[in-house]
Amino acid sequence: MNDAISHERSSLRAGRLLKAQMQHPRLGMVDILVRNISEGGMGGKCRHGLEPGEVVRIVLPNLPPADGLIVWRMGDGFGVRWNTPLDPTGVTRPVASTPRVIGYEVPDLFRPPLECRRPAVRSNC
Repeated sequence: MNDAISHERSSLRAGRLLKAQMQHPRLGMVDILVRNISEGGMGGKCRHGLEPGEVVRIVLPNLPPADGLIVWRMGDGFGVRWNTPLDPTGVTRPVASTPRVIGYEVPDLFRPPLECRRPAVRSNC
């Protein structure tokens, strides 16, 4: 089995789902989706064909660009191992665009009636 895939991870991954960019020597600047990140590397998705062994630079929000090596690829998923450890705490999830409403009450017009009989359904009540 490939050593890059079978080795134990040396750092915990933090789940993320955010857009970033990758500077690729063959493809130029491409958009990627970051799925998880740790101080040792990251996992993501990319629509373009990446090959293990390619050197890339990842541009993440709130962090300086990070250089790394593509270590695996499966379909549109890929993994990058950083050349130098990275502190992933600066990478934050985007803020939700819709505010969370607490204490919402359904208007009377849309509430179900208290009488919940349905035609053709018998009940022993």
